[in-house]
Amino acid sequence: MLAYLIINYNDYLSTSNLIDNIKNYKIIDKILIVDNNSKDAYKLKKLNVEVIYENNNLGYAHAINIGCIYLNKLGYKYVIISNSDVIINSEEDIKKLLNTFDNDTAIVAPKIIENENINASWRLPSIKDEIIFNIPYFGKKHRSKLSTYKSGINEVDVVSGCFFMANLAILKSINYLDEATFLYYEENILSKKLKDIDKKIILNTNASVIHAHAVTIDKN
Repeated sequence: MLAYLIINYNDYLSTSNLIDNIKNYKIIDKILIVDNNSKDAYKLKKLNVEVIYENNNLGYAHAINIGCIYLNKLGYKYVIISNSDVIINSEEDIKKLLNTFDNDTAIVAPKIIENENINASWRLPSIKDEIIFNIPYFGKKHRSKLSTYKSGINEVDVVSGCFFMANLAILKSINYLDEATFLYYEENILSKKLKDIDKKIILNTNASVIHAHAVTIDKN
């Protein structure tokens, strides 16, 4: 059973467009929205999908956890975790990701296209890397050196948090995402937690999605 979890914050239009994009995909058994106390949350009732309304915006990781805990209780095995500003190319891409899982795989992600660039995966930063990131000019240049990309199906360190598919039971075993984060860095912490229990993160570039990067951030 596969659920599609959308995190919404003041971006009804993108969320509505995404649901129109995926609502006829037979491979998806349920669409669930977690709304992070949006000003326009009342509009979500028009979309005819289940919505969990948060009274406070406690961050992206918290919203993901609320949705995943609920879906685990309902018995779903896999979940797609998605920003609202994502465009799915085809149902076939979802099938490719789902078929990549084995018993030791926690997360599978596609190639993500952002403003005609590819956002694929990156190496888990060391403490030294984190220090360099905070040095003006050198930090941005050094961050780009951590990016990794190899065509096909490959085990990687970290994938983007804007769109990925996950095994819900494995997420539960590590107590889901770290809610001490708010919007950034949750991917690196998730990667470390999964490495500690020898579970895999896979990048499958045979599938791709489009991310209108920073649309929601810019609006807010």
